[in-house]
Amino acid sequence: MGQTVQVVGALLIVGAYMAYTKGRLRLDSVQFLAMNMVGAAILTVVAFVDDLYGFLLLEFVWTWVSARGFRRALKAKQAAKQASKTTRTRSAAARSRGRKRPDHLRRVE
Repeated sequence: MGQTVQVVGALLIVGAYMAYTKGRLRLDSVQFLAMNMVGAAILTVVAFVDDLYGFLLLEFVWTWVSARGFRRALKAKQAAKQASKTTRTRSAAARSRGRKRPDHLRRVE
């Protein structure tokens, strides 16, 4: 069972890297960072259980860095989604006023 868990963790990390090298994932994508974070977390637990302190340090730091990137990527994805909603709302409001877009250079008297 222990070997299977280790292989799953390693495959998540290596699979994310292979997907990146083939152009299927970006380094800053939520999917890439999630795969790295989960794989490293699995290997961190394995290292802790087996008292492998050097490996524990490596995997803990890998998990921490991946988690920070994952959180940043999630925030960026949510911000992009929110900006998309705002843009659609503004363009719909402009169409309802009879214009395709607001005229920012219009003279106000």
